Amino acid sequence: MEILKIATERLSIRELVLSDIHGFYEYRSNPAVRYQGFDTMTLNRQKPL
Repeated sequence: MEILKIATERLSIRELVLSDIHGFYEYRSNPAVRYQGFDTMTLNRQKPL
C-alpha cells in the first residue's frame, strides 16, 4: 500500500501517526471548527486511532 506524502516548501501532507494524537484531538475537539463532516471528538473516542 502506498503511503500518502505530499510536500512543498510551505506544506506537508502525510498519513497520521500515533504521535499526532494530541494535536488531532485539539483540532477535533474544538467547537469553533465547523463544517468538517464530524462531531466534536472526546479523547475516549479518539483512542482507537
